[in-house]
Amino acid sequence: KKLSSCDHNRFFIGERNIKREEVAKLLSMSLCHIFEQVLMDVVDIPSDSDDYDEEARNHAINKGIGLANTIIGKLVSDFRLDSSNLLSAQAKILTAVIDKTKSDYPDLAKRLEEMTPIKGLVNGELFTGKRIY
Repeated sequence: KKLSSCDHNRFFIGERNIKREEVAKLLSMSLCHIFEQVLMDVVDIPSDSDDYDEEARNHAINKGIGLANTIIGKLVSDFRLDSSNLLSAQAKILTAVIDKTKSDYPDLAKRLEEMTPIKGLVNGELFTGKRIY
């Protein structure tokens, strides 16, 4: 709508047809953005999570996992996908698998905390400088 209201004498509007190999990626990026917005509302954990009790935090995360599993379940039933794609409700993310016998660090948990980026492991900006959808 915004493009159609632009002054075409002033602005060049470049367009091309979407290539076959781009369709899945572009549509999934769009869906990812929508799902992320919905899940942010569902998993409403305050940014100062230290004041947030563990039970309420886990409840919020489990609500988000439940919503994700509902969406995945619908895809599984409608498109006969493998049901092993359902998410576990552990509310945890794997951060490392380290062979203790080959490590020079006596406190691996502390070392891992030192190495983990401030923005976290799931933020695409860490690697590219911009959000990835």
